[in-house]
Amino acid sequence: MAISYTPFQASGTPVLPPNQTMSSGQYLMSENGRFQLVLQADGNLVIYDQRTGNLCWARFGFVPGRFAKATNKFLRELPDGTKIYKWNFSLGPL
Repeated sequence: MAISYTPFQASGTPVLPPNQTMSSGQYLMSENGRFQLVLQADGNLVIYDQRTGNLCWARFGFVPGRFAKATNKFLRELPDGTKIYKWNFSLGPL
């Protein structure tokens, strides 16, 4: 069965739901507002520290006609109720 992807509509929130795609200029913001994950106009997916303005992480290698998609896998729930997920971001074809 093929996976259907839909456009991400909640730019600025802390979560990119499964099977949604980010477009250029959209971003996720950490719950505390410190970190911002941005799909830049040049196609690079980056994380900035909002306190310092420093680049913390980048996924370079833009290819025209691609978009970012996220997949997650639930790993475990800690005794305090915290849920741990493994996330993977990749660039997919349009």
